[in-house]
Amino acid sequence: MTDNDLKLFVDIVSNYFATVVDEEPTLDDPVIEFSPPRLLDYSGFIRISGSDDGCVYLTMPRDFAVAFLRRTGETASDDALLSDFVGEMASTIASNARERFGNQFKISVPRTLVGGQQPPFSVPGTRFVLPIRWEGHWAHLGIGVFSNVEAMRSTP
Repeated sequence: MTDNDLKLFVDIVSNYFATVVDEEPTLDDPVIEFSPPRLLDYSGFIRISGSDDGCVYLTMPRDFAVAFLRRTGETASDDALLSDFVGEMASTIASNARERFGNQFKISVPRTLVGGQQPPFSVPGTRFVLPIRWEGHWAHLGIGVFSNVEAMRSTP
């Protein structure tokens, strides 16, 4: 993952917010995370395969998801809707990244988790985490995507 790749994800998140709620979020500098992901109330995971492996995930607290959906005109706020929303948002971000990385950047359907539970699949041990601030709420975009060529080079 290069600086340009990270900038791509920053631009995708900014454009998503600008398009859907007509307001860009504040994005703090990405940090590198080595421990298991710190998942919040709702998380959407997109597994990546092909020329790259890993996952992209979005995790946010309930109040962030509710506020975002309210801004779009949605009044319901049950767990199923909020979970689906976070999964679809993660999927949209990964799909937009796929446009840049090409057809070999294969993405899965969203896998959603509720209540901070850990995923039942392996998450890359090293990830970039992009903090997203919007209307006083925090969310995190995790990016654990590595080129298969990079992985082969780093294998002893």
